[in-house]
Amino acid sequence: MERRSLLKTLLLGLGYASLPRPVRRAFARGAARSPRDGSSCWITPEETAGPFYFDPNLLRQDIREDRLGVPLDLEMTVIDENCVPVPGVLVDVWHCDRGGCYSGYSQVTCNAVGETFLRGTQLSDAEGKVRFTTVYPGWYPGRATHIHFKARSEDAIYKTSQFAFLDSVNDTVYASPLYADRGPNPTSNAQDGIFHADEPLYLTAEANGDPANGYQAAFTMGLEAGITSVEADSAEDALELAGWPTAFRRQATLEASLGSAGEIALSIHDAQGRRLRRLAAGYREAGRFRISWDGRDEQGRNLPAGVYLAVLEQAGRKSTARLVRLR
Repeated sequence: MERRSLLKTLLLGLGYASLPRPVRRAFARGAARSPRDGSSCWITPEETAGPFYFDPNLLRQDIREDRLGVPLDLEMTVIDENCVPVPGVLVDVWHCDRGGCYSGYSQVTCNAVGETFLRGTQLSDAEGKVRFTTVYPGWYPGRATHIHFKARSEDAIYKTSQFAFLDSVNDTVYASPLYADRGPNPTSNAQDGIFHADEPLYLTAEANGDPANGYQAAFTMGLEAGITSVEADSAEDALELAGWPTAFRRQATLEASLGSAGEIALSIHDAQGRRLRRLAAGYREAGRFRISWDGRDEQGRNLPAGVYLAVLEQAGRKSTARLVRLR
């Protein structure tokens, strides 16, 4: 129940639950028209999650940890069948390292039990976008190069699938120094059991760049319209938290809304969930209040650039606001 309440209040705090449906707009980057009637966006097909999925509950943008490889900046856009961006969706990604190893499992070529590299989760913003900093995936026998993803809430999975990269991009990356010891992937997209379909373009990420400077990749995920609606809390129990500006350098302002009076706690956490600073604690009347955060921890140290979470707690319930500290 606590995780379900966390997501509901997170969506309310960011204003997603009450967003009006915008008019149809130009396609997001990488979106495709439906081959059926030419009037709507293409729905991403369900594909297998494979044997290597688990949820390490890591809300983070940078998923590399200690893995080396060609830098890959990945932007994913969540849209519905009407081409409308879908905010407030949890997007999980996971993929193998340059040697073909997945974290969290014991495999023929490696034992990564207890590790979490190259896995992470982000919440889609008002434009339906999530962004991950990672490295270009390697390959393992029998599969084309790919990245797995899920779109979900705390209560339901909306989509599980995978996307590939153009064979020409794979070949260029695998000829670079960090990957040359293994050589090119012997399995092309056309030979793969997932990506050999008639419309492989729609399961292929657009990637631009080079091995020396890294790649920028974009992939658009199409969901069925209406499946991501969120039931709002009642006004009496509402617990909301919002922060602005969401990307700041010196100071951010947090505004909390309490549906009922009671003991509260408001604190700042890093992307791994560790508490860094307590901003407020104690009894509060119902209503709204504001508190500023200057980007410092409990000891007054200036925190580095990165993603942070402001967490508001009351009577076992939580609401969260995401803040990005800039340099």
